[in-house]
Amino acid sequence: MSQPIHIERGDLSAISEQIAAELRTVSALQGVTVLVADPVELAYEIDKVVAQAKGLVVLVESPTGNNTKPAVFSALRFDDVTLAVTVTEDPTANRAATGTGLHALRVLAEAMRRLHGYRPAAATQMLSCRGFTRLEDDSLLVYRSTFGTAISLGSDADLRERAAT
Repeated sequence: MSQPIHIERGDLSAISEQIAAELRTVSALQGVTVLVADPVELAYEIDKVVAQAKGLVVLVESPTGNNTKPAVFSALRFDDVTLAVTVTEDPTANRAATGTGLHALRVLAEAMRRLHGYRPAAATQMLSCRGFTRLEDDSLLVYRSTFGTAISLGSDADLRERAAT
């Protein structure tokens, strides 16, 4: 049995994985591959190919954020953090016997329901669904939903000492 991973609040590298893990627990999405956008890892590429063979993939993207009230001698508070979840469906493959049979918009709706109000351990606020859109693609159905949250990174006392000298 795997051990739970302890995640510190403000761990930027872990927030996307936490969201993907939460989506993997949704019973309505059983059989759907949920990936974290990290093309550097070979396993990501393999999983992506397998998911495309089934015809449907959910991708949790890395967060982006803005520090709207920067202060040098305090914790870094990114109060305008955006996370995106993208669902891509190849309708021909997905609706075949080997596909998931779940439509991209239904999967996105399930993801939005699950994540709205969810607070990853790395965040200081619950996720708030900001909306969704259909992305243009000639052969695929692609929908993206964005979520807002806040992340606080502790201050570095060493930086304070260097600034004082």
